Amino acid sequence: MTPPESDVDLLVTMKPGRTRFDLARLEVRLEAMLGRRVDVVTEAALREPLRTEALREAVDVYGPGGCLDRMRHMIESIAGNPGIH
Repeated sequence: MTPPESDVDLLVTMKPGRTRFDLARLEVRLEAMLGRRVDVVTEAALREPLRTEALREAVDVYGPGGCLDRMRHMIESIAGNPGIH
C-alpha cells in the first residue's frame, strides 16, 4: 500500500492552445481532492534519465485502451475540461 505522504505523479499530453496555467490548475484541484501532493508534467518537461524511466513505468489511464478510462472524466470534471489528455 502507498504511504499517505506519497505523492501522485501524472504525465500528461496537452491539446494545442493549452498552457502551463492549465497544468497548474489541474495540479491544485487534484491535490485538494486527493489530500496529497500531485505533480503534473508533460513528457517535454522531463529530462534524461528521468524521462526514459517515467515513460517505461507509465500506465495509460486516460487514452484509448487505458486501464482506467474513467480517469478522463474525473480529470475533466476537476479541471473544468482543460484540454489535457
